[in-house]
Amino acid sequence: MNLTFSHTLSPSAKTGDALVQTLLKNLSPNQKQMALDLLKAAPAA
Repeated sequence: MNLTFSHTLSPSAKTGDALVQTLLKNLSPNQKQMALDLLKAAPAA
């Protein structure tokens, strides 16, 4: 019998969106700009 948890836990999109919103709310203006710059530089998935 396999007693390990073998499923991936993924938050719902709504939960993920709320997490991102909360994170961004708590960043300083400088940190927000840094995050935006990183997102702009990242290749689209």
